[in-house]
Amino acid sequence: MSAMVIDQPAFGTIFEGPIPVPLTLPQSFSAFTLPITAPGFYYELEAPLTERPIFKGSQFIIKIAVDEHVMFSFTLTGRQTEDETQFRASNYVLHCKVTEPRARPHFVAATVLAVFGFAGKIGLTIPDLGISSYLDFNLPLIEMSNLLQRRQIAYRLMTVERATGINFQWPHVSSYEELEYLNRLYHAITERAFIGPIDPIGYKVPALKELLQWLDGFNGSTKQTYGPVPINTNLFGQTIELGNVQIVVADALIVNADKVRHELEVNDSHLVEIVISSLSGQGLYETPEAPSLDSSPWGNKIEALISLEKQLDEALIERYHALATDTLAGVAEELKAELTTKPELSENAFLMES
Repeated sequence: MSAMVIDQPAFGTIFEGPIPVPLTLPQSFSAFTLPITAPGFYYELEAPLTERPIFKGSQFIIKIAVDEHVMFSFTLTGRQTEDETQFRASNYVLHCKVTEPRARPHFVAATVLAVFGFAGKIGLTIPDLGISSYLDFNLPLIEMSNLLQRRQIAYRLMTVERATGINFQWPHVSSYEELEYLNRLYHAITERAFIGPIDPIGYKVPALKELLQWLDGFNGSTKQTYGPVPINTNLFGQTIELGNVQIVVADALIVNADKVRHELEVNDSHLVEIVISSLSGQGLYETPEAPSLDSSPWGNKIEALISLEKQLDEALIERYHALATDTLAGVAEELKAELTTKPELSENAFLMES
Protein backbone atom coordinates (compact mmCIF):
# COMPACT_ATOMS: atom_id res chain seq x y z
CA MET A 1 0.00 0.00 0.00
CA SER A 2 1.68 3.26 -1.11
CA ALA A 3 1.74 6.17 1.30
CA MET A 4 2.19 9.90 1.04
CA VAL A 5 3.34 12.56 3.50
CA ILE A 6 0.64 15.22 3.81
CA ASP A 7 2.26 17.24 6.59
CA GLN A 8 4.67 19.38 4.59
CA PRO A 9 5.12 22.26 4.16
CA ALA A 10 2.97 23.05 7.22
CA PHE A 11 6.09 23.51 9.32
CA GLY A 12 9.36 25.28 8.71
CA THR A 13 10.46 28.01 6.33
CA ILE A 14 7.82 28.84 3.76
CA PHE A 15 8.86 32.13 2.14
CA GLU A 16 12.00 34.22 2.22
CA GLY A 17 13.48 37.09 0.25
CA PRO A 18 14.29 40.81 0.20
CA ILE A 19 11.87 43.46 1.40
CA PRO A 20 11.32 45.77 -1.63
CA VAL A 21 10.46 48.72 0.63
CA PRO A 22 12.67 48.32 3.73
CA LEU A 23 10.85 48.37 7.05
CA THR A 24 12.00 50.73 9.76
CA LEU A 25 10.76 49.56 13.14
CA PRO A 26 11.27 50.84 16.67
CA GLN A 27 13.29 48.38 18.73
CA SER A 28 10.63 48.34 21.41
CA PHE A 29 6.87 48.65 21.04
CA SER A 30 3.71 47.24 22.53
CA ALA A 31 1.51 44.55 20.98
CA PHE A 32 -0.51 45.38 17.87
CA THR A 33 -2.64 43.74 15.19
CA LEU A 34 -0.95 43.31 11.82
CA PRO A 35 -3.34 43.71 8.84
CA ILE A 36 -2.12 41.69 5.83
CA THR A 37 -3.63 42.00 2.34
CA ALA A 38 -3.10 39.86 -0.77
CA PRO A 39 -3.54 41.77 -4.05
CA GLY A 40 -6.00 40.05 -6.40
CA PHE A 41 -7.72 38.13 -3.59
CA TYR A 42 -10.76 39.21 -1.64
CA TYR A 43 -9.12 38.43 1.66
CA GLU A 44 -7.56 40.42 4.47
CA LEU A 45 -5.92 38.88 7.50
CA GLU A 46 -5.73 40.65 10.84
CA ALA A 47 -3.33 38.81 13.12
CA PRO A 48 -2.38 39.92 16.64
CA LEU A 49 1.12 39.54 18.07
CA THR A 50 1.49 36.55 20.40
CA GLU A 51 4.35 38.16 22.34
CA ARG A 52 6.57 41.20 22.32
CA PRO A 53 8.95 41.30 19.32
CA ILE A 54 12.38 39.77 19.90
CA PHE A 55 15.50 41.74 18.97
CA LYS A 56 18.71 39.72 18.46
CA GLY A 57 21.58 41.65 16.90
CA SER A 58 20.86 41.62 13.15
CA GLN A 59 17.51 39.86 13.56
CA PHE A 60 14.08 41.15 14.53
CA ILE A 61 11.48 38.43 15.17
CA ILE A 62 7.74 39.12 15.10
CA LYS A 63 5.29 36.30 15.96
CA ILE A 64 1.61 36.56 15.08
CA ALA A 65 -1.41 34.32 15.67
CA VAL A 66 -3.22 33.56 12.40
CA ASP A 67 -5.61 31.21 14.21
CA GLU A 68 -5.72 29.59 17.63
CA HIS A 69 -3.23 26.89 16.61
CA VAL A 70 -1.56 28.54 13.59
CA MET A 71 1.46 30.73 14.26
CA PHE A 72 3.45 32.79 11.78
CA SER A 73 6.94 33.99 12.62
CA PHE A 74 8.55 36.78 10.58
CA THR A 75 12.33 36.89 11.04
CA LEU A 76 13.54 40.23 9.70
CA THR A 77 17.23 40.75 9.07
CA GLY A 78 18.93 44.11 8.77
CA ARG A 79 20.74 46.56 11.03
CA GLN A 80 20.20 49.07 13.78
CA THR A 81 20.11 52.75 13.01
CA GLU A 82 23.02 54.83 14.24
CA ASP A 83 21.11 56.07 17.29
CA GLU A 84 20.18 52.42 18.11
CA THR A 85 16.52 53.32 18.58
CA GLN A 86 15.25 51.72 15.37
CA PHE A 87 15.80 48.63 13.26
CA ARG A 88 15.88 48.80 9.47
CA ALA A 89 14.88 45.43 7.95
CA SER A 90 15.90 44.53 4.39
CA ASN A 91 15.20 40.77 4.23
CA TYR A 92 12.63 38.40 5.72
CA VAL A 93 11.98 34.72 6.40
CA LEU A 94 8.45 33.51 7.10
CA HIS A 95 7.96 30.40 9.24
CA CYS A 96 4.58 28.74 9.73
CA LYS A 97 3.84 26.42 12.62
CA VAL A 98 0.71 24.37 13.29
CA THR A 99 0.60 23.66 17.03
CA GLU A 100 -2.27 21.13 17.14
CA PRO A 101 -2.55 18.04 14.87
CA ARG A 102 -6.11 18.72 13.74
CA ALA A 103 -7.78 19.49 10.41
CA ARG A 104 -8.81 23.09 11.15
CA PRO A 105 -5.33 24.57 11.75
CA HIS A 106 -3.98 22.74 8.68
CA PHE A 107 -6.86 24.13 6.61
CA VAL A 108 -6.22 27.68 7.84
CA ALA A 109 -2.45 27.48 7.32
CA ALA A 110 -2.65 25.91 3.86
CA THR A 111 -5.27 28.39 2.65
CA VAL A 112 -3.49 31.51 3.90
CA LEU A 113 -0.13 30.38 2.52
CA ALA A 114 -1.70 29.50 -0.85
CA VAL A 115 -3.28 32.96 -1.02
CA PHE A 116 0.09 34.57 -0.27
CA GLY A 117 1.83 32.43 -2.89
CA PHE A 118 -0.65 33.07 -5.69
CA ALA A 119 -0.87 36.79 -4.90
CA GLY A 120 2.92 37.01 -5.33
CA LYS A 121 3.14 39.72 -2.71
CA ILE A 122 1.40 40.73 0.49
CA GLY A 123 0.87 44.18 1.86
CA LEU A 124 1.90 44.84 5.46
CA THR A 125 0.34 47.72 7.31
CA ILE A 126 1.02 48.70 10.92
CA PRO A 127 -1.22 51.70 11.51
CA ASP A 128 -0.03 52.08 15.11
CA LEU A 129 3.52 52.66 13.83
CA GLY A 130 2.68 54.46 10.60
CA ILE A 131 4.23 51.65 8.55
CA SER A 132 3.11 50.47 5.10
CA SER A 133 5.18 48.03 3.04
CA TYR A 134 4.91 44.75 1.16
CA LEU A 135 6.74 41.44 0.75
CA ASP A 136 7.36 39.56 -2.49
CA PHE A 137 6.50 35.84 -2.32
CA ASN A 138 7.55 33.14 -4.73
CA LEU A 139 6.94 29.39 -4.44
CA PRO A 140 7.44 26.66 -7.07
CA LEU A 141 4.23 25.51 -8.73
CA ILE A 142 4.54 22.01 -7.27
CA GLU A 143 4.59 23.45 -3.74
CA MET A 144 1.52 25.55 -4.49
CA SER A 145 -0.24 22.41 -5.72
CA ASN A 146 0.77 20.61 -2.51
CA LEU A 147 -0.67 23.42 -0.41
CA LEU A 148 -4.02 23.19 -2.21
CA GLN A 149 -4.00 19.40 -1.88
CA ARG A 150 -3.49 19.64 1.86
CA ARG A 151 -6.15 22.35 2.05
CA GLN A 152 -8.67 20.05 0.34
CA ILE A 153 -7.81 17.11 2.62
CA ALA A 154 -8.18 19.31 5.70
CA TYR A 155 -11.52 20.76 4.58
CA ARG A 156 -12.97 17.35 3.81
CA LEU A 157 -11.78 16.01 7.16
CA MET A 158 -13.35 19.03 8.89
CA THR A 159 -16.62 18.25 7.10
CA VAL A 160 -16.56 14.61 8.21
CA GLU A 161 -15.78 15.66 11.79
CA ARG A 162 -18.69 18.07 11.85
CA ALA A 163 -21.17 15.59 10.37
CA THR A 164 -20.16 12.61 12.52
CA GLY A 165 -19.09 14.29 15.75
CA ILE A 166 -15.81 12.33 15.60
CA ASN A 167 -12.54 14.18 16.18
CA PHE A 168 -9.63 13.00 14.03
CA GLN A 169 -5.92 13.50 14.55
CA TRP A 170 -4.18 14.94 11.51
CA PRO A 171 -2.68 12.02 9.54
CA HIS A 172 0.95 13.04 8.99
CA VAL A 173 1.42 10.04 6.68
CA SER A 174 -1.51 8.48 4.86
CA SER A 175 -2.08 5.85 2.19
CA TYR A 176 -3.74 6.83 -1.07
CA GLU A 177 -6.44 4.30 -0.18
CA GLU A 178 -7.26 6.17 3.03
CA LEU A 179 -7.49 9.47 1.16
CA GLU A 180 -9.85 7.83 -1.34
CA TYR A 181 -12.04 6.69 1.57
CA LEU A 182 -12.05 10.29 2.83
CA ASN A 183 -13.15 11.55 -0.60
CA ARG A 184 -15.99 9.03 -0.82
CA LEU A 185 -17.17 9.78 2.69
CA TYR A 186 -17.11 13.52 1.97
CA HIS A 187 -19.31 13.04 -1.12
CA ALA A 188 -21.60 10.66 0.78
CA ILE A 189 -22.18 13.42 3.36
CA THR A 190 -22.38 16.48 1.09
CA GLU A 191 -23.94 14.99 -2.06
CA ARG A 192 -25.64 11.90 -0.60
CA ALA A 193 -23.86 9.79 -3.22
CA PHE A 194 -20.38 8.83 -4.40
CA ILE A 195 -18.70 6.89 -7.19
CA GLY A 196 -16.88 3.78 -5.99
CA PRO A 197 -15.51 0.44 -7.19
CA ILE A 198 -17.91 -2.44 -7.76
CA ASP A 199 -17.06 -5.92 -6.53
CA PRO A 200 -18.32 -8.75 -8.78
CA ILE A 201 -21.80 -9.89 -7.72
CA GLY A 202 -22.75 -13.56 -8.02
CA TYR A 203 -26.21 -14.92 -8.91
CA LYS A 204 -27.61 -18.37 -9.66
CA VAL A 205 -30.28 -18.97 -12.32
CA PRO A 206 -31.78 -22.18 -13.77
CA ALA A 207 -30.31 -23.45 -17.05
CA LEU A 208 -33.11 -22.55 -19.46
CA LYS A 209 -32.80 -21.58 -23.14
CA GLU A 210 -35.31 -18.76 -22.75
CA LEU A 211 -32.73 -16.95 -20.60
CA LEU A 212 -30.34 -16.66 -23.56
CA GLN A 213 -32.07 -13.51 -24.80
CA TRP A 214 -31.71 -12.00 -21.33
CA LEU A 215 -28.02 -12.93 -21.42
CA ASP A 216 -27.54 -11.13 -24.75
CA GLY A 217 -28.92 -7.94 -23.18
CA PHE A 218 -25.84 -7.58 -20.98
CA ASN A 219 -23.61 -5.77 -23.43
CA GLY A 220 -22.03 -3.24 -21.12
CA SER A 221 -24.91 -0.75 -21.31
CA THR A 222 -27.35 -2.52 -19.01
CA LYS A 223 -28.38 -0.60 -15.90
CA GLN A 224 -28.69 -2.62 -12.71
CA THR A 225 -29.66 -1.56 -9.19
CA TYR A 226 -28.64 -3.47 -6.05
CA GLY A 227 -29.63 -3.04 -2.41
CA PRO A 228 -30.36 -1.23 -0.25
CA VAL A 229 -27.66 -2.87 1.88
CA PRO A 230 -26.03 -1.57 5.10
CA ILE A 231 -22.51 -0.22 4.50
CA ASN A 232 -19.88 1.28 6.77
CA THR A 233 -16.41 2.59 6.10
CA ASN A 234 -13.20 2.98 8.09
CA LEU A 235 -11.41 6.30 8.13
CA PHE A 236 -8.10 6.77 9.96
CA GLY A 237 -8.99 4.06 12.48
CA GLN A 238 -12.62 5.17 13.03
CA THR A 239 -15.67 3.25 11.76
CA ILE A 240 -18.44 5.38 10.24
CA GLU A 241 -21.89 3.98 9.42
CA LEU A 242 -23.39 5.08 6.09
CA GLY A 243 -26.73 3.34 6.69
CA ASN A 244 -28.61 1.52 3.94
CA VAL A 245 -27.00 2.19 0.56
CA GLN A 246 -28.35 1.54 -2.93
CA ILE A 247 -25.82 0.78 -5.67
CA VAL A 248 -26.54 1.71 -9.27
CA VAL A 249 -24.41 0.17 -12.02
CA ALA A 250 -24.95 1.88 -15.38
CA ASP A 251 -22.76 -0.47 -17.44
CA ALA A 252 -23.34 -3.94 -16.00
CA LEU A 253 -21.94 -6.95 -17.85
CA ILE A 254 -21.62 -10.67 -17.22
CA VAL A 255 -18.00 -11.60 -16.59
CA ASN A 256 -18.37 -15.32 -17.38
CA ALA A 257 -20.80 -14.87 -20.29
CA ASP A 258 -19.37 -17.63 -22.54
CA LYS A 259 -19.55 -20.22 -19.77
CA VAL A 260 -23.08 -19.13 -18.81
CA ARG A 261 -24.24 -19.34 -22.45
CA HIS A 262 -22.90 -22.88 -22.77
CA GLU A 263 -24.69 -24.00 -19.58
CA LEU A 264 -28.00 -22.30 -20.45
CA GLU A 265 -28.06 -24.13 -23.78
CA VAL A 266 -28.10 -27.43 -21.84
CA ASN A 267 -31.66 -26.47 -20.88
CA ASP A 268 -31.95 -28.88 -17.95
CA SER A 269 -32.74 -26.35 -15.17
CA HIS A 270 -29.55 -26.98 -13.20
CA LEU A 271 -28.31 -23.91 -11.32
CA VAL A 272 -25.87 -21.74 -13.27
CA GLU A 273 -23.64 -19.22 -11.50
CA ILE A 274 -23.61 -15.80 -13.13
CA VAL A 275 -21.01 -13.21 -12.13
CA ILE A 276 -22.07 -9.62 -12.85
CA SER A 277 -19.64 -6.71 -12.75
CA SER A 278 -19.23 -3.28 -14.34
CA LEU A 279 -17.54 -2.40 -17.61
CA SER A 280 -15.94 0.62 -15.95
CA GLY A 281 -15.43 -1.18 -12.64
CA GLN A 282 -17.43 1.53 -10.84
CA GLY A 283 -20.94 2.29 -9.68
CA LEU A 284 -22.97 5.02 -8.03
CA TYR A 285 -23.50 4.53 -4.30
CA GLU A 286 -26.61 6.41 -3.15
CA THR A 287 -26.30 7.26 0.58
CA PRO A 288 -29.51 8.93 1.85
CA GLU A 289 -28.85 7.72 5.43
CA ALA A 290 -25.24 8.92 5.67
CA PRO A 291 -24.35 11.46 8.41
CA SER A 292 -25.36 14.98 7.43
CA LEU A 293 -24.14 18.51 8.11
CA ASP A 294 -26.14 20.96 10.18
CA SER A 295 -27.05 24.30 8.66
CA SER A 296 -25.10 26.51 11.07
CA PRO A 297 -22.17 28.47 9.58
CA TRP A 298 -18.54 27.59 10.18
CA GLY A 299 -17.74 30.97 11.69
CA ASN A 300 -16.52 34.14 10.00
CA LYS A 301 -12.85 33.17 9.70
CA ILE A 302 -13.44 29.72 8.22
CA GLU A 303 -16.29 30.93 5.99
CA ALA A 304 -13.97 33.59 4.54
CA LEU A 305 -11.30 30.97 3.78
CA ILE A 306 -13.82 28.53 2.28
CA SER A 307 -15.11 31.28 -0.03
CA LEU A 308 -11.64 31.52 -1.64
CA GLU A 309 -12.07 28.11 -3.33
CA LYS A 310 -12.89 29.47 -6.79
CA GLN A 311 -10.15 32.11 -6.73
CA LEU A 312 -7.53 29.54 -5.70
CA ASP A 313 -8.62 27.07 -8.39
CA GLU A 314 -8.50 29.78 -11.06
CA ALA A 315 -5.08 30.92 -9.87
CA LEU A 316 -3.71 27.36 -10.07
CA ILE A 317 -5.09 26.87 -13.59
CA GLU A 318 -3.59 30.18 -14.67
CA ARG A 319 -0.18 29.11 -13.33
CA TYR A 320 -0.30 25.84 -15.25
CA HIS A 321 -1.38 27.65 -18.43
CA ALA A 322 1.55 30.02 -18.02
CA LEU A 323 3.90 27.07 -17.52
CA ALA A 324 2.56 25.38 -20.65
CA THR A 325 2.97 28.60 -22.63
CA ASP A 326 6.59 28.96 -21.49
CA THR A 327 7.30 25.30 -22.24
CA LEU A 328 6.03 25.62 -25.81
CA ALA A 329 7.81 28.89 -26.51
CA GLY A 330 9.84 28.58 -29.70
CA VAL A 331 8.20 25.30 -30.74
CA ALA A 332 7.10 25.09 -34.37
CA GLU A 333 3.36 25.68 -34.85
CA GLU A 334 2.83 22.25 -36.43
CA LEU A 335 4.45 20.46 -33.48
CA LYS A 336 2.66 22.75 -31.02
CA ALA A 337 -0.70 21.81 -32.56
CA GLU A 338 0.20 18.13 -32.32
CA LEU A 339 1.17 18.42 -28.66
CA THR A 340 -1.93 20.39 -27.64
CA THR A 341 -4.56 18.47 -29.60
CA LYS A 342 -6.80 16.40 -27.34
CA PRO A 343 -6.44 12.71 -28.23
CA GLU A 344 -9.51 10.69 -29.24
CA LEU A 345 -9.66 7.42 -27.33
CA SER A 346 -11.97 4.47 -27.78
CA GLU A 347 -14.13 3.26 -24.90
CA ASN A 348 -11.71 0.33 -24.45
CA ALA A 349 -8.57 2.46 -24.34
CA PHE A 350 -7.86 1.84 -20.67
CA LEU A 351 -8.88 -1.81 -20.53
CA MET A 352 -6.15 -4.39 -20.12
CA GLU A 353 -5.72 -6.82 -22.97
CA SER A 354 -6.61 -10.38 -22.09
